[in-house]
Amino acid sequence: MQAGSLNVYRARIALAQGDLETAEASAALANRLFEEADGGASSRAVAEATLARVVAERGDLERAIAIARSAQIRLESDEILADHARRQILGGIARVEALRGDVDAARAHYRSALAVPAVDFREDATLMKLLTTELDALDATGAAARP
Repeated sequence: MQAGSLNVYRARIALAQGDLETAEASAALANRLFEEADGGASSRAVAEATLARVVAERGDLERAIAIARSAQIRLESDEILADHARRQILGGIARVEALRGDVDAARAHYRSALAVPAVDFREDATLMKLLTTELDALDATGAAARP
């Protein structure tokens, strides 16, 4: 499971650096590792949301939405997901929706992500600030902000 988490982080770093090929390979590997290890719903959904965002950034919006829907289904299931994971998943879906131009759906997902109870965890506070900035930019311009 640690290898899966490591690959999610590797995907995020590569995405931030603009290396979409490495980001996609790392996110896909994370998904495969979590699937093989029967990883928890939180880990699997975060990995799916990460992969969906990378795929959307690469321009394959149809595939990105299909992957994001899988993460959304996990959110709606009876499985318990950690609050920080919920925020990551909803934020990832919001970013995919914004990239495909569905501003209303993106806003709804951003707002849902920000409505998740705060966690006493620095990364959660950082994510909340980032999502707030992205939502504000979306509201101001009607277009996706680039984190």
